Amino acid sequence: MRRLTHAAWVAGLVSTVLCPSIESQSTRSQSTQSRPNVLFIAIDDLRPELGCYGSQSAITPHLDELAAEGLRFDRAYCQYPICGASRASLLSGLYPTRSRFLGLDPLDKYEPDAVTLPQTFKEQGYTTISNGKIFHSPDDADARSWSEPAWRPAIGPLDSLDPATREQLSRRRRGYIVESPDVPDDAYFDGKVAEKTIADLQRLRDAGRPFFLACGFVRPHLPFYAPRRYWDLHDRDGIPIADNRFAPKDAPKELRGSREYDSYYLGDLEPGSDTWHHSMRHGYLASTSYTDALVGRVLTELARLGLADNTIVVVWGDHGWHLGEHDFWGKHNTLDNALRIPLIIRLPRSMRDPAVAPGQATAAMVESVDIYPTLCELTGITPPEVLQGRSFTHLFTDPAAEFRDAIYARFGADECVVTGCYAYTRYTDPDGPRMLFDHRNDPLENQNVAADPAYAVAVSELDGYLDERIRVAEGGAASKDDVYDPAVPAPTLSEVAYGPHERNVLDFWRAGSESPSPVVMVIHGGGWRAGSKERVQRFVDVRRLLDAGISVAAIDYRFTRHGVIAGLEPPVQAPLHDAARALQFIRSRASDWGIDAERIGLAGGSAGACSSLWLAFHDDLAEPDSDDPVARQSTRPWCAAVIGAQTSLDPRQMKAWTPNSRYGAQAFGYASFADWLEAADRLQRWFDAYSPYALVSAGDAPVYLFYTATPGIGEPQRDPTHTSNFGVMLQRQCEKSGVECEVVYPGAAGVSHQTATDYLIASLR
Repeated sequence: MRRLTHAAWVAGLVSTVLCPSIESQSTRSQSTQSRPNVLFIAIDDLRPELGCYGSQSAITPHLDELAAEGLRFDRAYCQYPICGASRASLLSGLYPTRSRFLGLDPLDKYEPDAVTLPQTFKEQGYTTISNGKIFHSPDDADARSWSEPAWRPAIGPLDSLDPATREQLSRRRRGYIVESPDVPDDAYFDGKVAEKTIADLQRLRDAGRPFFLACGFVRPHLPFYAPRRYWDLHDRDGIPIADNRFAPKDAPKELRGSREYDSYYLGDLEPGSDTWHHSMRHGYLASTSYTDALVGRVLTELARLGLADNTIVVVWGDHGWHLGEHDFWGKHNTLDNALRIPLIIRLPRSMRDPAVAPGQATAAMVESVDIYPTLCELTGITPPEVLQGRSFTHLFTDPAAEFRDAIYARFGADECVVTGCYAYTRYTDPDGPRMLFDHRNDPLENQNVAADPAYAVAVSELDGYLDERIRVAEGGAASKDDVYDPAVPAPTLSEVAYGPHERNVLDFWRAGSESPSPVVMVIHGGGWRAGSKERVQRFVDVRRLLDAGISVAAIDYRFTRHGVIAGLEPPVQAPLHDAARALQFIRSRASDWGIDAERIGLAGGSAGACSSLWLAFHDDLAEPDSDDPVARQSTRPWCAAVIGAQTSLDPRQMKAWTPNSRYGAQAFGYASFADWLEAADRLQRWFDAYSPYALVSAGDAPVYLFYTATPGIGEPQRDPTHTSNFGVMLQRQCEKSGVECEVVYPGAAGVSHQTATDYLIASLR
């Protein structure tokens, strides 16, 4: 069966969903009933210690069954490892900052005007109900979020049902840390939440309106209180305990574990002992099994009432939890065990891509703030513009796809990014201690390598990336992008996504031509470390191209730091392969955008110029057998016209041509040109793969290179990074293969085109 594209799937999904703001009163009732409901189940302190996540100790059949019917997210992360801040972040769609969402304070203390997730659904026709612990405080954002006041049972989440539990109390007047009375499931807080949720499902079924029903369970949060039957499921002495019951080597003193357990009476349990580890794990697993059973009861009732066929089910853990790893118990730091969470989403059968089997898992990295916009897109709800998360709905049609290259989290003053390879924390301030774990070699985070010289480049790039994420969280831009020159007209299409990364976007200007027009794809400069598509006018005259009947596209792409943090070797793969993907994407849109798929020219400056030449000379990267229609497109351009291009990425060659060369080390993951040069003999295969000079062969596209200074092969240059020595040497190489190569600089002979724009117009028209 043909797999639906993500765009087609979403279009079909929302085609029957009419927004209340534009539908007529006469159709409102019918259209709101057709919208999918949302059952949102939040579970406190639940880490991915579930059977469906591979735990050999957990007994969680109902959550496992849900995962077998839905999509399991293996790399989902919270924004802040404490329940109040984590919930405020998800429910507002905003990141925590140095001054927002701290600790257990309510959302309204920081963002009283934030449009909450349930508020958005309520304002667009949904009945919204909160049972149990959703916001940390039940009165937080209550009136605007919920159709009825948020409900919690009379019994509190810390209340005991065993009189012996309170025979001795801690200094905080709390009882014994564990209890296992022989009581029914509905005796505790969570059991009553399940009962109320089941009753609400029964009355919502016939109400004639879609609903957003939030159900918040407290267990496995401390204290570990659960009915005896769930303790009896587990053999305490047979439960394996953590192997790494020690602090990470070379970890900064700022890394600490939670001491929340100290607020309870511990009796004869001695923290750190084997008996302690077995007992605490037993309590966590019993509490988790209890909550699993309650989730099962709610889901069973959802199915019995016939609501499962039109209800999106979300199960979310608000943060992770240490189970003795590093001798930590609880959350309250930025280690993986505190940040990684379970996330399971089951779509109704009518909303599933028929080509995707149920029970899939995705390794794509997602954040809690991404859940808000995702639920909006899945239901056809218009989200607020201020959301800082991104929708990951494409993962339901392609679980193997990528999403984020890193997640951002914080705890107190500690700021953290986790990537596909690394977990990096910067403590206290930009000059504070660092903590870096290489998950490729150290998935359990036992060795801090931040001070290891071998990771100096990674630390530097992660620092820069962390600064970007902090700017986004604080309401700024990820990078200080330029704005378009006044001479550049408004794009026909803006911020069109051509790939999974947030920088995989382009702007497009359509030429006013009745027949398919050529197109120029412009790749900005900035050393593959900075810059933006808004610099387009530096490299071509957009208005002249449009007047000549040539369309224009300008792209953004990942920088080398994104390659470093993704573990790409060499990091320059990130910008270069993004450029190839952008070219394929533009070619795939030929009929929609009225362009000639054959006549695609490339333009750019400096690093963008090198990218253009790499594409011009590289073998075609098309994948004819790919399921992705974009990947099947050719990466071969018609021509390229560039400014200030680097044509070799071999430092030995660069030094021979221009003795004071100093550019390019970052593209290969080196901190300095000297280090890069020293390693050059080992990197020859990379230079052969990524240097335009090494790739030239007969039949390649013609190219035009513009420089602002005269050459001097073997002599130091005023601007060695953009010297025309690069162009002269490439021209000689092209001559050997019969490839047309026009090089322009002051005093150059045989100049046929004064500018890159002149060349592109002549070549493409």
